[in-house]
Amino acid sequence: MAGMLVATDTTEAWRPFDYLVDAVASAVEATAIPDEVWEAAVTHANGGSELLPVGRSAFRFGRLVLAERCFSPLAARGNHVAMHDLGFVQRERRPEHTWSSWYRTVSETGTPLQARTLGALHEIEGRWDEAVACYERAADQGDALAMRLRGVIAQRHRQNDEAHKWYVRAAEGGDAVAIAFFNQPEIYRPEMGHGLGSETWDPNVEWDEEDEEPWQMTARTSRILSCNLEILADMAHDELNELGDQPVSPNSFGIFFALLPASTWNQPRHWRRRALRALDDLNEDITLGRSPQPRCAAEELALHFALESASAMTCDEPDLVAEFTQGLPEQQGDYDWDVCSDLLFQDHDVLFLYDPMMQGLEHPDNPLNQRMDIGDLRPEGWFEEFGNVSPRDPSRGFTH
Repeated sequence: MAGMLVATDTTEAWRPFDYLVDAVASAVEATAIPDEVWEAAVTHANGGSELLPVGRSAFRFGRLVLAERCFSPLAARGNHVAMHDLGFVQRERRPEHTWSSWYRTVSETGTPLQARTLGALHEIEGRWDEAVACYERAADQGDALAMRLRGVIAQRHRQNDEAHKWYVRAAEGGDAVAIAFFNQPEIYRPEMGHGLGSETWDPNVEWDEEDEEPWQMTARTSRILSCNLEILADMAHDELNELGDQPVSPNSFGIFFALLPASTWNQPRHWRRRALRALDDLNEDITLGRSPQPRCAAEELALHFALESASAMTCDEPDLVAEFTQGLPEQQGDYDWDVCSDLLFQDHDVLFLYDPMMQGLEHPDNPLNQRMDIGDLRPEGWFEEFGNVSPRDPSRGFTH
């Protein structure tokens, strides 16, 4: 029996072996702790800082009255952590109680984290004005996450300009998700009358849809998209060699990996190389005379970036486009990147990864993910091929 006890610094006292404490603490059905033990713990704390861990243990075991007794004297003395915990206990114990007064004191005099926490509680309970006030108070103290959360509230209320302002502040403050929001790929559109589409195609002329053949990219569109897939792959390869296994930081500048969603920024080199291969696989489709067909989330995002790059090229570099497409026939639908974006993808769900409102949606257990049948958009699921497309050769190598 003595082996279960360990000597302490004093000869009169022993303490239980650490394994016994861990085993009891991790037990699913812990034995009820007698009232006299709780009282002894509170007495031993004697109004000092040990009241905080005792109170938290009491709360964990459902002893809300005792937890309130522990937190109250500390909160009255201005301990912000105890105020935070006391507010939570009172919220659980007496919903009609003015529990938020403790949080309000914390948010006004405590840390940005505590102000943000109160904001989240207000938001959960639908008190939008109070949540806004707390987030802005934390934001004024430099809390970048609070800035992003303030932007989310604005976006949910369709105040898009206000949301953008807060996302910019959050990005400037170093919030990775807000920074990634501005990296979302999109189609570049030329100014009116400056497009490179076919001069012989009048978009206002209607034709019989029954006589229309199945859509496919024109020769010029395919060539420009292929060139941009290759250019992106070459640049991404150089970027990969420079990055290696280093995480991408909010201050990183890059062509490909730094523009991916923030959830991928800590992925190792071998993951990044597979993401790079997505560009090469799509280009291989075009080389074989087919339209590029994304077979996984990595290829979907690679194609989104290639379409962005290709559309920018046709807007800004007409001489280069003419050089790349020399000898190819002009056709109806040349460089119609919007149609490519509509028809080359099964859906655009992968772009949710850039939306600050959608954080957590990437997990397949997320209720909204399940309702929308999105699938696994976590980085580890990016290379799982879709079930409704023909798979790529698993033995293929790497072009880069």
